[in-house]
Amino acid sequence: MSNALASKQGALNPLKSVDPKDVLTRVLNEESTKDIAKDLGVTRSALNQWLLANAETEWRAAQVIRAVKRKEEAEDRFEEIQERIAGADKEERDRLTLSLSLAREKLKAAQWDLERVCRRIYGQDQPPDNAGRLSITLNISGGDATIAPQHGITVDESGKEIA
Repeated sequence: MSNALASKQGALNPLKSVDPKDVLTRVLNEESTKDIAKDLGVTRSALNQWLLANAETEWRAAQVIRAVKRKEEAEDRFEEIQERIAGADKEERDRLTLSLSLAREKLKAAQWDLERVCRRIYGQDQPPDNAGRLSITLNISGGDATIAPQHGITVDESGKEIA
């Protein structure tokens, strides 16, 4: 293969000779995917897609590690600011309140990330109580009845009554 052809193929697929483990190491060393992608000559989106295609489990684990770190840092900062507010004068409290709001937003963002990349631990997915069954209670009264009997009927997803 000629050098020109090899160069052209490398330009079309700059990640062809990159080891995903090297990229993940950089990610775990707190280098941004924006900077890594720029160094590799691709967009951040292309880098993320490539990582999903070539190291999905490891990429997910790296995202969880980074999100946990961001969450813990935000929690630490939040607590630090709260402690400083307690002994501050009014002017300093006003400044710290703004910092507290920023720390709260960073904490929420980290929690949101964790809910998506580590649903098993941080998500709110709950199994359905009745395994997809629907419970309907009918109150049927006769014309002169003073106390109407109530009939509880449970049906499955297809509408079939369950005893």
